[in-house]
Amino acid sequence: MRLMTPRIGPLAYLTPILVGGVAALIGLVPVGLRFADWPAPNLLFVVLALWCARREEALPRVTVFLLVLTYEALRAGPIGLETLILLAATEALRVAAENRARRAFWLEWLLFAAAALAVELCIWAALTVTFAPSPTLSDMALRALAAILA
Repeated sequence: MRLMTPRIGPLAYLTPILVGGVAALIGLVPVGLRFADWPAPNLLFVVLALWCARREEALPRVTVFLLVLTYEALRAGPIGLETLILLAATEALRVAAENRARRAFWLEWLLFAAAALAVELCIWAALTVTFAPSPTLSDMALRALAAILA
């Protein structure tokens, strides 16, 4: 007996773009926090990781690429660096999501935490190797912790 996959409509393809765009814009807004200027979480990665883990068919790879590339262009950072890293991380989460029905929630959360930590570590390493102005490793670790808790 062949299992039928549910068809998704055009709204299902538009929703990740809108939610990811809002997350990217929130990440771009300068917010003056009183918590000693803690780094904000990478909300775009959180949204993309959630979508890749739950509805990977509604988030094509081209959408991830264009969404993160637009975010980087608006942020005026090194264009393509975070795009490549987030695309690789979402692909790793897609592969890991194939057998998520047999996995406990805490293990899935731990997998996301490892991916968030790897993303921030790769961004820090790439910025350090290219001699670009990079935040400290402790700031990147706090940003990963904030993304994990978000």
